[in-house]
Amino acid sequence: MIKPICGGFLLWASLAHAHVTTADITLASLRALPACLQYQITGVCYWWVTTPTPRIETTAHVQHYLPDAVVSVFANPRQHPWLYSRKLLTLAAHQAARGQMRALSNAPLGGGRHALGRRQDTLSVIFNEVDILGNPALGMLQEHLPLPLHGTSVTAFMPYYQSLWDVLGWRTNIEGLYPQTHAVLSHLVGSPMNRWGRVYPRHGKVVSKNQAMAASIHAMRAAHIITRAHQAHVYQPLPLTCGTACRIARVTENDPATTWQLIFPKRTQRCEVMGTISRWGDALEHHRDGFIWLLWRKYDGCLPHAGQFIGRTTW
Repeated sequence: MIKPICGGFLLWASLAHAHVTTADITLASLRALPACLQYQITGVCYWWVTTPTPRIETTAHVQHYLPDAVVSVFANPRQHPWLYSRKLLTLAAHQAARGQMRALSNAPLGGGRHALGRRQDTLSVIFNEVDILGNPALGMLQEHLPLPLHGTSVTAFMPYYQSLWDVLGWRTNIEGLYPQTHAVLSHLVGSPMNRWGRVYPRHGKVVSKNQAMAASIHAMRAAHIITRAHQAHVYQPLPLTCGTACRIARVTENDPATTWQLIFPKRTQRCEVMGTISRWGDALEHHRDGFIWLLWRKYDGCLPHAGQFIGRTTW
């Protein structure tokens, strides 16, 4: 049974202030464990041990999700919704990005929303920044669960992506180098009848009527980048392995192996696959102070053992 965690303090419905603290993120991660962990034993793994006598030992083959990363989407670095990142990382990155833009084009950074028509419900080009940091709650999860979890090499507070450092990748059309950018009907988040947006091109501009839905596409694009190697961006890749015969899911559109927990501006205790809910974000359309999600990825494989791995049986 999952241990109770400051029950009264966790009865949030929405935020009364325009930022999130590290304690808020930790508590939101722990509170979502019953709905988002999805723990299953899916097989048996076999290990060869030679001491004190040769024999075969076993461990469980397990799949579950972990909230690896904190994904923040924001238009103005001075209004970054996570207080820690705003004070210690983002404002410094903003100054560096301004210098890079002046050197490249003598242009300001820009950002925000630009309507493509006069009607209130018209499409707009929406530009946002994205930060992805290691979740500060990762080290506490095992303490609150009686279940063995896969290890993770994701580092708490580590900046895996900051779009302000990725000036060329996030602000230019360098993604035109990828053939996926030109396949306009591919990599859609959602479905043809419930279209949220496209993963490619993975830059900071999204055309949308909906501020919240555009922010979700920005979050998806940045997470897509950092779960792949050798991309034309400035980033630190998120780990994709969790030990011998153990894999962590890449972020891919419409894939249930990665789910998202919104914690700002509305705190939720459930995880969803982006693109599955029609008219998602309508209630948040006029929110302008940024968005934060916890990214839960599926860990799937053998629990660790000191022996030599020789095989597994899954069901």
